[in-house]
Amino acid sequence: MVDINSNCLPDEVRKAIPVGEMIRWCGRPNWKSLGYHAFGVKYLAVYLILSALYAVSQTNSPFRFGAFTVQYLPYIMSGIFAGIILFFLAYLAARHTCYVITEKRVVIRTGIALVFLLNVPFKNVVSIDLQRLANGSGNLSFKAQSKKRIPYLSCWPSVRSGSLLQPVPAFRSILSIEEIGKICGELAEYHRVEREKNGESLNSGAAA
Repeated sequence: MVDINSNCLPDEVRKAIPVGEMIRWCGRPNWKSLGYHAFGVKYLAVYLILSALYAVSQTNSPFRFGAFTVQYLPYIMSGIFAGIILFFLAYLAARHTCYVITEKRVVIRTGIALVFLLNVPFKNVVSIDLQRLANGSGNLSFKAQSKKRIPYLSCWPSVRSGSLLQPVPAFRSILSIEEIGKICGELAEYHRVEREKNGESLNSGAAA
């Protein structure tokens, strides 16, 4: 459990959580995983392969490794430089992102210059999807019943990949995904049972 006054919570997140509401978990994305999956570092491998083929095509026959290296070096350097920039941006994004699970809601705080805050009560969550990544990390997306459309660019990268037309908020690249997914699943199921017990229907409660 996490104290609502914990220093790990940004002020705007702390204010968004009602007093007395128990926090079950709080954290942020793993910046290396975020850089690789969300910021596209993984696609640099495709760039390096294609540029290697191009460098080979520009090397006079017979093939000489030294000549190939001269042709290929600029592509290697540009790929490394691009990777450093993307990982740096991922590090900044992760540092300014905060994910919180309370006994009644999930809260997403994202944005470096422009802060975006999303508050999704469990009673309005329709489904929770878990996507496993490498090294025990993963994504956890929350589809909620709401009349409000989540702005994709404002919430990115904390949205499910491929949900551009109908953005779905998500915890991206978090470690111990199985444990976090279990916590969310239990809470969502509890609120579903309570909602059915009280004869309540889903309402629009996801607010930014």
